[in-house]
Parts: sequence; structure tokens; C-alpha cells
Amino acid sequence: MAQGLQVFNELGSIVFDTNTKTIKVLERFKITPNMDRTFTHPLLASDAPFYLITPVATGYLIDQITVTKLSNGFRVQTNNLRMSNGNLYPNANFLEITIGVY
Repeated sequence: MAQGLQVFNELGSIVFDTNTKTIKVLERFKITPNMDRTFTHPLLASDAPFYLITPVATGYLIDQITVTKLSNGFRVQTNNLRMSNGNLYPNANFLEITIGVY
């Protein structure tokens, strides 16, 4: 028999149901200038992997970050995260990447 968790609101409607799948966060780390970091995990080879960069990196900043899918993980590489005037891009000090599976 399958097992899971269901959460209902005050009207009796399901608002969360793990029988239909949920996400599992495997790693979260800060994105830094000139990084080259690889994260691997067995679940990243078998389940549906995802990554999320927060806060949202827009404009030229997102061009400074490269995320490559590996057979069982991700490789995260960055440039110096600086604008042509030498200043860090806005939000560069706050960037994080979250890696997980569905």
C-alpha cells in the first residue's frame, strides 16, 4: 500500500499531496566570483533534476554564471561577476544556487 502525506485546508480541499510527488533539496550554496564547483548526488542521475538561482539574476549578470548538467550532478562556473567599471553586479553578493530533484 502506498504511503504519503496529505494536507487539507479548512474546507477539506487538499493543498499538499506527496502522493503526486514533491521536491527534495539536495544542496544550497553561495555563488561567488570565479568559482568552479561540482556537485554530484546519485538522485541527480535517476530523478528529474533542477537548479534555481536566487535572487533572480537578470541582464548581464546571468551571462556571468554557467551551469552544466552532468550525468549525476551539476557544474557551476562563474566569471568575476563584475561590470566593466569594476563594481560587482547588483545582487552578486546575495546569489545562491539550490539543487534538487522532483
